[in-house]
Amino acid sequence: MRGLGRRRWVHAAIRLAPGNSGGPLADAAGRVIGINTMVIAGGLALAIPSEVVVRFLERGSRPTLGIAIRPVKEGLLVLQVNPNSAAERASLMSGDLLLGLTMDDLSEAIDDAAGSLLKLQFRRGNRHIQREVSVVVPAPRREAA
Repeated sequence: MRGLGRRRWVHAAIRLAPGNSGGPLADAAGRVIGINTMVIAGGLALAIPSEVVVRFLERGSRPTLGIAIRPVKEGLLVLQVNPNSAAERASLMSGDLLLGLTMDDLSEAIDDAAGSLLKLQFRRGNRHIQREVSVVVPAPRREAA
């Protein structure tokens, strides 16, 4: 078992059977160390580390930019911008290309910037012009208990 990235995933050397996603991943001592999430090459499991789950539950919902994206060679292609979102307020548009980012990079940057500024570089259209925009990422709201 090993961590991938900044402990965003636990890569378990076990085969995950269909239907086991969402179940606990335990170590040899029986401690829950993650939540089984998906199967990768060879049927091996990826799990969300338990400390990530605990932080998520303590914090409430995650902050979002309000965009739908797709990874491409140069970065992340913006497919959709949600109305009244942080991305719309920053004038991001469908077709913009967020440069030099992976999905994990963006997710981590959004988490780190919650309630503050997030600087993004993007290219718009066929022009190779890069511009930085500061996006205020709203702090996550706690769900009512």
